[in-house]
Amino acid sequence: MKRHVVFGSALLAVALLVVLLGILPCWGQGRAAPARETAEYIAKKFGLRLSAQELQTLAGRLERLAARHGEDAYTAARKVGPQVFHYVEQVGEQHATQVIRLLARYGDEAAWVVQRPAAVILTRQHGDEAARALMRHGDVAMPVIQAQGAPAARAFSVLQQLQNGRRLRMMFDNGSLQQIGRNEELLEVIFRYGDRAMEFIWKHRKTLTFATALAAFLKDPEPFLDGIKDITQIR
Repeated sequence: MKRHVVFGSALLAVALLVVLLGILPCWGQGRAAPARETAEYIAKKFGLRLSAQELQTLAGRLERLAARHGEDAYTAARKVGPQVFHYVEQVGEQHATQVIRLLARYGDEAAWVVQRPAAVILTRQHGDEAARALMRHGDVAMPVIQAQGAPAARAFSVLQQLQNGRRLRMMFDNGSLQQIGRNEELLEVIFRYGDRAMEFIWKHRKTLTFATALAAFLKDPEPFLDGIKDITQIR
């Protein structure tokens, strides 16, 4: 009886081993498939003439990148090609996951940001608004966002005209933004009304240093922006 039990247990163990040996390669193939498909896609999209060995090497690098930083690595690679490895190496492992997330979302538009660790940090701190602000305004926006935080990121993110971004930076540099005061509220007005608010603030930056004029504008900006009310008449 005992011999039958032992023999049965041995057969069960062998059966399990056979099953596992059959499954494990499938698991490996499951992990490798997205990497291989992405490598083939990149080669075709970017006109890379790769040998079978080179294609396998590229797939291996992609698989390792995704293992460390998530499935966004495949999306990023499909958008920017092998350059994804260069961007990751530039900023180092500490910022690599955020860089990949930005590339997966914005592709080559994020090139300026992902090559600068300080900019990458700002996008991690202040989200997509900082990313959009830095992609559009670059070095113009970065010092203001570093000093003023999320409100500045929000304001720059909606300014479509580069000139208005430069105006906001000039006001920060020459101290007129600080002189006006209530910066968070003022930047929120820019976020809500965009370029026309920035143009108005730039034009009337001296008038807005008067507390009564600033208070009236912040309380209800639209009549001033629409020209219904004259900010210069308020003292």
